[in-house]
Amino acid sequence: LDAHDVSVDRENLVKRIENDGSKVLDIHLWRLAPGQVGCELIIKKNLEQRSSDYRDIIAGDFDIHHLIIEVI
Repeated sequence: LDAHDVSVDRENLVKRIENDGSKVLDIHLWRLAPGQVGCELIIKKNLEQRSSDYRDIIAGDFDIHHLIIEVI
């Protein structure tokens, strides 16, 4: 059972990813432990981005400890 985490600004995270025209199709945020957040994203890419490109965007602005990204 996972618990929704509100310490990450979900709307801001989606805006950062969609800044280049990509689309976040699904997002899940949950608390792994005190002070640790997990995130799972499904992203429809607009250009030739790889999951590592999105990971760099997220790592720079958000304190997420476990990140799963599926790019379609």
